[in-house]
Amino acid sequence: SDLEHYMDDCSSFILPKPLSELGRAPASDQLGNWARARGAATAENFGPKTGGTERIMLPLQGTTARPVTITELTFQAVDRQPALKGPTVSNECGDETVARYAQIDLDRKPPAITGSSADKVSVGDERVEPIKFPYLVSATDPETLLLIASTHNMVAWRAHLSWSDGETSGVAVIDDHGKPFLTSEPVVAFGSL
Repeated sequence: SDLEHYMDDCSSFILPKPLSELGRAPASDQLGNWARARGAATAENFGPKTGGTERIMLPLQGTTARPVTITELTFQAVDRQPALKGPTVSNECGDETVARYAQIDLDRKPPAITGSSADKVSVGDERVEPIKFPYLVSATDPETLLLIASTHNMVAWRAHLSWSDGETSGVAVIDDHGKPFLTSEPVVAFGSL
């Protein structure tokens, strides 16, 4: 769907070309769209163990009164490349994120969930109950699942969410308006903003 998945207020992007060619980066509320339109990859730096990380907010809600069961959540790597090298532009923020979440290792083949929380917690809290599928959501109680996808390379990827409401079932493709998400490890390069 065309839901807004990105957490651009707290994101870093690696650009494929120098800023001298791309022009000056805009104000923070425009930075994510500007960077992606120029082929940038999202590259949050949460430490050397995880590599580069992208956080995607995934709204989970039924469209009718019937509860919906999420039967499976899988991930597809569309393309893998070495980590992108280039200048970095960032929106820095220090807000704590409280969410149900799934950590995805994009370097696994296929990418896989390596950690999760079925309850809303501060991300990084180790005392969590993992998400188990099937997972029930109701139309009257919308939920959000935070995908935390990490790589030591550059991976173009999308998610597939399988669901059933007891009468019909289907698979929702989670990506950027038909294009895959693009996530890269941040390679230290000069020319950062």
